Amino acid sequence: MNGYVLVVDDHPDVRRLVLDVLDMLGIEGREAINGEEALRIVRRDPPVAVVLDLMMPDLDGFTTLSRLRNLAGGREISVVLLSALVEDDPRLSLLPGVVGTLRKGSFSVDELICLLERAVGREKARAERREAQKRNAAKKAPPAEAAGKTGGRNGKEQKEESSASPSDA
Repeated sequence: MNGYVLVVDDHPDVRRLVLDVLDMLGIEGREAINGEEALRIVRRDPPVAVVLDLMMPDLDGFTTLSRLRNLAGGREISVVLLSALVEDDPRLSLLPGVVGTLRKGSFSVDELICLLERAVGREKARAERREAQKRNAAKKAPPAEAAGKTGGRNGKEQKEESSASPSDA
């Protein structure tokens, strides 16, 4: 995977846990301690996904998410939400690009892994779709072009020429 996952949380122990799981998965992780720092990082080098705490001082996660979506390419970034106050509110998953929400302090590492893989998988799926489109465009080249590259000769004529001995020439 090209890119990285940005972990945004004001609690260092939560950032460390998520970064350790990313490392275990072989995914590069970077961290920000608040929404303002996160937005500065994203402007410089957009991640493929963000793990975002909703309840932070100064700039909360909702405002950070809104501003993230307004940045160039921000709508393409997958987001996993973390919250101490929200108990499985299905409306949060309806926010643009949000792949899921974890209740801070009570989620399992398996739940985190599942959502991280889903978030990173969205980017991987987009990249694979772009590659497939390129391959399909190349396959749609007219067959006449392929025949023109061989000079219009069929395989039998080419084989007969290549099997002729140097003395026949």
